[in-house]
Amino acid sequence: MGDVFLNEVYVGTVSDSKKFVLNFKKQRRTGAIEEIYNIKHESEYDFIHIDSTPGRVRRPLIIVENGVSKLTKEIYKKLKTGDYSYADLISEGVIEYLDAMEEDDTYVAMFDKDITTEHTHVEISPILMFGLNTGTVPFLNFDEPGRLMRGQKTIKQAVGTYALNYLKRKETDRNLLVNPQKPLVQTFIYDLLDFGSHPAGENLTVAIMSFEGYNMEDGGRTTYPGCLRKKILLSGRVTFMKAQLLKNSLDIPRTF
Repeated sequence: MGDVFLNEVYVGTVSDSKKFVLNFKKQRRTGAIEEIYNIKHESEYDFIHIDSTPGRVRRPLIIVENGVSKLTKEIYKKLKTGDYSYADLISEGVIEYLDAMEEDDTYVAMFDKDITTEHTHVEISPILMFGLNTGTVPFLNFDEPGRLMRGQKTIKQAVGTYALNYLKRKETDRNLLVNPQKPLVQTFIYDLLDFGSHPAGENLTVAIMSFEGYNMEDGGRTTYPGCLRKKILLSGRVTFMKAQLLKNSLDIPRTF
């Protein structure tokens, strides 16, 4: 008997856990069960976890059955001609979204040529395994994972022009870069998402000459006041406020 948990709440038991999980996935792929649900069988304790909580990070993968990708050449041709849409791929069980929990029970192939009968899914594109932020880091295949993590966090914190209609938007506080620039080196993901239409950051030239040895220990650096003199990395903060002048008073309260 397997215990079933829905969003970490116990809801009942099933007699055959493996069969239940297989039927659950089949019904989800046919549309009988909403695609927002993910499922995992914890065989050690015979627990079945079903999750539909909002805010989960999920990513699309192509389904593989009996060693064959469900994204066939015929479907690919229909996608190119416009007879098939991305929504059709999901509704007809060609692509499904998995979260970190369900991905533990999968065996994902990187390319179609790597698929075996043991694989359950195949990547849409190998570059998608890095995510959107990491995919915009240039030459990521030459960097170690730690540097990629720091790089994608820096990209999330970058300041630029996030929208051209920011004066008409409802945010009461925003930061804008005076002179945002496209990076000199761009990636496929950068062009695919059209980040160049609202770039963040500026291109800087850093020259380092070591005085002795071969390391950066004796290298010079550019300070923030130097950037101000050269009008580099200038940003501004836009805040909207409403002021009201009270009668017989010089106090002006601000309401945001």
